[in-house]
Amino acid sequence: MAAKAKSKALKKYQEMRDFTQTAEPSGRERVKAGHSFVVQKHAASHLHYDFRLEMDGVLRSWALAKGPSVDPAVKRLAMQTEDHPLAYGSFEGIIPKGQYGGGTVMLWDRGAWESIGDENETYKAGRMKFRLHGDKMNGQWALVRMKPKPKERNPAWLLIKDKDEHAMPGDADALLANEVSVKTGRDLAQIAKKSAPKSAQKKSPQPPVFIEPQLTTRVDAAPAGDGWLHEIKFDGYRLHARISAGKVNLLTRRGQDWTEKFEPLLADFRKLDVDNAYLDGEAVVLDAKGLSDFSGLQNFFTTGKGRLVYYAFDLLFLNGEDLRRLPLLERKKRLHDLLEKSRVIYSDHQLGSGPSFFKAAANMGVEGIISKQADAAYESGRGRSWLKVKRVERQEFVIGGYMVSTVSKSSIGALLMGEYIGGKLVYVGKVGTGYTNAMASDLFNKLSKFKRDDYPFAAVPSDVRRTAVWVDPKLVAEVEFAAWTSDHVLRHAAFQGLREDKSPKDVHPEKVEPVKKMVAKKKEEKRPEILGIGISSPERTIYPDSDITKLEVAAYYEAVADAMLPHVAERPLALVRCPDGVGPACFFQKHAGAGLPEAIREERIGKGKDDKVLVIDSAEGLVSLVQRGVLEVHIWGSRLKDVEHPDMVVFDFDPDEAVKWAKVVKAAVDMRAFLKDLGLTSFVKTTGGKGLHVVVPLKPQLEWDAIKEFTRTVADKFAATDPDAYLINMSKAKRKGKIFIDYLRNGRGSTAIAPYSTRARPGALIATPLSWAELEGGAKPQDFGMEAVIARVTKRFKDPWKDLLTTKQGITEKTIKSLMAL
Repeated sequence: MAAKAKSKALKKYQEMRDFTQTAEPSGRERVKAGHSFVVQKHAASHLHYDFRLEMDGVLRSWALAKGPSVDPAVKRLAMQTEDHPLAYGSFEGIIPKGQYGGGTVMLWDRGAWESIGDENETYKAGRMKFRLHGDKMNGQWALVRMKPKPKERNPAWLLIKDKDEHAMPGDADALLANEVSVKTGRDLAQIAKKSAPKSAQKKSPQPPVFIEPQLTTRVDAAPAGDGWLHEIKFDGYRLHARISAGKVNLLTRRGQDWTEKFEPLLADFRKLDVDNAYLDGEAVVLDAKGLSDFSGLQNFFTTGKGRLVYYAFDLLFLNGEDLRRLPLLERKKRLHDLLEKSRVIYSDHQLGSGPSFFKAAANMGVEGIISKQADAAYESGRGRSWLKVKRVERQEFVIGGYMVSTVSKSSIGALLMGEYIGGKLVYVGKVGTGYTNAMASDLFNKLSKFKRDDYPFAAVPSDVRRTAVWVDPKLVAEVEFAAWTSDHVLRHAAFQGLREDKSPKDVHPEKVEPVKKMVAKKKEEKRPEILGIGISSPERTIYPDSDITKLEVAAYYEAVADAMLPHVAERPLALVRCPDGVGPACFFQKHAGAGLPEAIREERIGKGKDDKVLVIDSAEGLVSLVQRGVLEVHIWGSRLKDVEHPDMVVFDFDPDEAVKWAKVVKAAVDMRAFLKDLGLTSFVKTTGGKGLHVVVPLKPQLEWDAIKEFTRTVADKFAATDPDAYLINMSKAKRKGKIFIDYLRNGRGSTAIAPYSTRARPGALIATPLSWAELEGGAKPQDFGMEAVIARVTKRFKDPWKDLLTTKQGITEKTIKSLMAL
């Protein structure tokens, strides 16, 4: 029934398109269902934005002529259009001229949505409320159907932003400034020209205009265990720093732009060596002891005096790469590297030993600590992976009135505080200390603007009502206090300052959760294990085109470990990490990140800053790499025990797209013969791509410079045998129709893909050792996917590289003479 309903829903969509002419999805593709939303910017006859919500197995769609507005006062007309298939949610490209909707389509935003109330009932009623969790659109929104006009076929709706922390009153088009694809980083013109994304043109995709911050949950004690890291809790203003095209914006937790307010910090951010970035941190003023001082920050706003600094504790976006899905320790490692020579201060942490860290922090006199799950992604909103542990009772309250000072009629003597409980402002007591004379006078002047006749609280004690001056609950104050009384009134409360970054409606009672409950909740999420290594997000799709999951990749490495390790163990490694699977978020890593698993170690091989390498020596090491998001393992041509003397060289045959596979095979076979004439035995493997590697094992005798010169000469002389077919110049422009013979993999620190490694490319092919007979017999890269390679190494395995590790040969004077004679 569901399939028939879906087919009927897409009938109009399919009738309007000729799928022999357009690359748009037909709706017959198998797509995993979920609760997605997408926005596509569409340059058709008129530029507009298509807003789509996944409902009942299709994408219900509306066309927005002006795009979504984040100003609640601005209502955007949304004309409902035909339902689209779920596969349309990833479509970006060109609809041919003459076809329905002909023009360029950009995937402008995507994410998940959740309905407030039953989605089908609210849709039928024409009043939908929902929350969006996207790269650009976030928070609460509404779609409201307008009263239809007579004989109107397509109903008109209004898309409206609700008033929440993501709203930007007065800046309706704030989101529209970020006009690049969330899929490829290209703008409309580049998509239309089928040109490279901005990242390939030294102009990276830009960070989101605003990212909702991750918030803490308060607990009664610091969590123990090495799975948590711990930072000092700062006493200032939470600020996000967005850097793009040389411009710096400092944003509050609600997305307000406070760049001008913190102007002295801008120079430090502008000096960072980045194209673009998005940092999370806190602006503070330091006291004489070097501790953050909230009252000092308030004084800074008034007088401009004080040591204002920015502590950065997270990095969400860097040079076009969205880092939010990376483990926290990896994000902090990238942040540390970015800030190493900067005046922006890196917020350091301690891994593990939470209770002792809290005790030490308390002895320092700070307010408390923040404990964060070390391997967690960045999740906007309040969750369980960031915990707050306080030394003192301190929180925000709403000002609902004041008492006039008995000393000065133009100063306040005490503030009357409240917090929202069940939608009502509940009175919690008076705060009569913590003010200087200047503060008391300033607060009197500010509050006088909001005077009212009646109290804003649900109820107030009669003795307070007699002398109070009531005000609209517009301002939020931070208060330190000793404890709560039995009837929920503050004891020994002292004013610390106003909180202009917080909305009164967000001030609620602060609950303190038992830390055991929070940590136990985490432990309930049992991870499947391979070789004792817990695999987080096991069902995450790593190869979308093949539906291969992270758990399946880990199982692959367990299966091939015996065949792979002899070629990988005790060699320096370089890794390609793809925390979200194959896609643009992959990055290359040569050095250790924070929180290295036990089965992966870092070794020093020299005195230089970069002379540290990653090494594994076990199957557990391979699986640990997968757990850290590694999809490619690259190896040095030397072993750790004699790192300066290579024991193998690699000739990489990298063909132009136009070169047929048969020519690549011929090139490798001819190189084998060429090397044989020099007295050298060679072996061959596929690369998991379109090329081949010819590998020559050696005695570790010569140093890197000599090896690199030898391989350059071999490649040069071999290329000279057929200049129309080969070249050793890596220029893409000169490579057309030819095979590039890459000898540069034979320098110190250079690497080649390891035998049996997966690749971070669609297709999930494996770099596979072959016999020369197999290669000449018609073997192709496409023959060696994960299942085929597992079967190959586990069923009566005849290792084509059995002799590689025992072949004893070197580059002698005779070898050199033979080479120069060719």
